[in-house]
Amino acid sequence: MILDSSRVADDPESQVLATAVYDNRNLFAVASESKVFRPIEGDTGNKAAAVFAWPSPNGTYIAVFNYEDKKSQTIHVPLDRLGPALSAAHTVSVKDVASGMLAPAHGEITIQLQPAESKLIEVHQVD
Repeated sequence: MILDSSRVADDPESQVLATAVYDNRNLFAVASESKVFRPIEGDTGNKAAAVFAWPSPNGTYIAVFNYEDKKSQTIHVPLDRLGPALSAAHTVSVKDVASGMLAPAHGEITIQLQPAESKLIEVHQVD
């Protein structure tokens, strides 16, 4: 189930975004697994956690959120927070599930987010 309160009817930019999200089979393939993501950090003070993880048979998925609506944000995810296998790996493959873009990472994953943006990332051990 997806709840969305976007004003799509009269906003062309929202229409483009809705099409990009709701027509993306890769995103819905992960959603169809019906699993629960858990925050990777438990002590965030008075702020919501920004990074959530789910270890799956396909790799580890991480959902990353920028709650700032006016500022871009760079989020660093140490591999040791995602599990011992990824922490021990010399290199991991990082894939943006929505776009399919791939990149290697060593020690940590760095994710650039625009204001109010979120991303779903798939991480695999390479070595």
